[in-house]
Amino acid sequence: MRRGRTSSLLVAGSLIGLALAPPTAQAAVSSGLFQPHVTQALPASVRGVAFGDVTGDGRADVVATTDTSLVVMAQSADGSLAAPVSYAHAAAATSANELAIGISDLDGDGDNDVVLTSKAGVQLWDQVAGGTLRYDWSFLPPGARDLEVVDVSGDGQADLVVNTGAGIRVYWQIFGDLMSARPTAEVSTGNATEVEVGDVTGDGLPDIVSALGRTVEVRAQQPDLSFAAPVTYLSGGVSGWETVNGLALGDTNGDGRLDVHVTTGGNSPTARVVTREQTPNGVLGAPQALTSYDIPETIEAADVTGDGRDDLLVLHGGWNRLGVYDLTPGTNPAETLFAIPYASHYPVDGLAVGDVSGDGQADVGIADYNQGVVLLRHSPAGTDATPPQTTITSGPSGGTPDPTATFTFTSSEAGSYECQFDQEPRFTTCTSPKTYSGLTAGAHSFQVRAVDLVGNVDPTPEYQGFQVSAPDTVITGGPTGTVRSDTASFAFDSGTTSAAGFQCQWDGGLWTACTSPATKYGLAAGPHTFGVRAVSTYGVADPFPATRSWTVETPADVAVSTTGPASVRKNGTITWTTVVSNPGPAGATGVVLAQTVPSGVTSAKATGCTGSTTLTCPVGTLAAGTSRTFTITGKVTATKGTLTSTATVTSTSWDRNTANDRATATSTVGR
Repeated sequence: MRRGRTSSLLVAGSLIGLALAPPTAQAAVSSGLFQPHVTQALPASVRGVAFGDVTGDGRADVVATTDTSLVVMAQSADGSLAAPVSYAHAAAATSANELAIGISDLDGDGDNDVVLTSKAGVQLWDQVAGGTLRYDWSFLPPGARDLEVVDVSGDGQADLVVNTGAGIRVYWQIFGDLMSARPTAEVSTGNATEVEVGDVTGDGLPDIVSALGRTVEVRAQQPDLSFAAPVTYLSGGVSGWETVNGLALGDTNGDGRLDVHVTTGGNSPTARVVTREQTPNGVLGAPQALTSYDIPETIEAADVTGDGRDDLLVLHGGWNRLGVYDLTPGTNPAETLFAIPYASHYPVDGLAVGDVSGDGQADVGIADYNQGVVLLRHSPAGTDATPPQTTITSGPSGGTPDPTATFTFTSSEAGSYECQFDQEPRFTTCTSPKTYSGLTAGAHSFQVRAVDLVGNVDPTPEYQGFQVSAPDTVITGGPTGTVRSDTASFAFDSGTTSAAGFQCQWDGGLWTACTSPATKYGLAAGPHTFGVRAVSTYGVADPFPATRSWTVETPADVAVSTTGPASVRKNGTITWTTVVSNPGPAGATGVVLAQTVPSGVTSAKATGCTGSTTLTCPVGTLAAGTSRTFTITGKVTATKGTLTSTATVTSTSWDRNTANDRATATSTVGR
């Protein structure tokens, strides 16, 4: 084993968002590097994958972890994979980023063993006779979630560098038991996103490189096997300090020195792959950023193009894509994209590269919690791996009043199609023509990609945007502010646009057909809203209805009653008892009682009242549920007939019920 290099390819990924817009990152059409993906379903969600010979036949096998098992799919002599063989584990994982795999000779017997990290600790399996694995033992670093199996000390023995919840720790292997007298090296105390090991300072000693938040930290190994304080580098994305999603080490410029590579950002246009090249003086250079497809997560450096330089492989969470950068020195390469199944995100040990087909070419394995293990095998000579090109031949563009959109499209090759409309989460199978009906007014988008007969997918879907138009709506009259009416009437039209009709909505209720003016009776006191929207001949409603809000004032209900004697005599005294009341619900202000004094009565008076033929009695404020009583007296001068007095109450407050504002009392003059 070369010192400072891992025996399997382990990369971290993190969920940073869901793609919400069409991709804008530049991407090259698939070059035929890989065959269309195939999947190997497993009984539980796959959390990690690695390639390595764990069956003792010299061929790299596929090793995966699920929530319950360590799974081996042995490579056969013809390059196919044997049926999965499962080994139960007790990982007790609570996160997809806690089942990382390492493959190396851990017991010094010349064959590869397997190590697994999890919340429950680190578990080891020995390879035994017959090409099977046997559980050996485990130890308990706190919250192990990621690891590198590397000869850190230079003694020819593989050591374990474990990323734990309490920091990064190095477990030294002496005599193959990881239980040496040398104490465990506690390198850091932070919970890193990912850890990698390699010489990035140019002194021949493997260093520990970790991603933590928005930075990359390099801890240089010292000759005494200790590690220096970290040198910190910003992620180098669009703003320079975006969060690091994935981390990899690899020599991509062919100068023999390991460089540091990270993925940063989210959706385009912030998605980036950033490289800091190792300089001759042992420090990392300025960040060199490449535009990336949406949501770049897990990243790995490996030579998949066969030119002797490491390439960069990137998994794009939620975007059905594996990206490859062939970093030829002096170029600014676009990302070549390869179609893969949908997974919203990928785990820290979610990407492996190696020859699992027996053809001497690099294949790719992906841990997909939905599908299982996804394999992209290297394309042999003569294999059709060229994707088709898709063309939209008809469909709406610009503005249209029609809420039904029909698209037709063609492909440069025979096959099928996948479509995506507006913000649908993923592409789905479709045929030409494709129709969408009942569209709302506003902007819409359509994408389609062709899939040829061998499964190659157009990596640059055709895109077409358009807008469904609708008439405008204008309210031209109606109440606003606070009003003293329980009836509201609104007038409206469609301005300079043409409408086939209108729909109205009162107080947030259902939209119903209406005409101008629209009137509502018997409104309760308090706030109210009215909305109206014009509707086109296609049935498309204005997406921005005209609205009006107003408030019906809470009314008072001043009332009056008056009573007098049934009969009176000349020269006698007549007395009227008049009650002014306010049942409410609101209090009344400016309340005044006016009571007439009939002919045949003189010297009429009442406390607080003035006048002769009509007594005016100011009440002022009358709270809801209260009343005021007036006693009015006068001298009878009439000799016969009837005496009628009328009491009337008024108020400056809104009195919605005027039927009880007037009352009369009649008395007969007798002998």
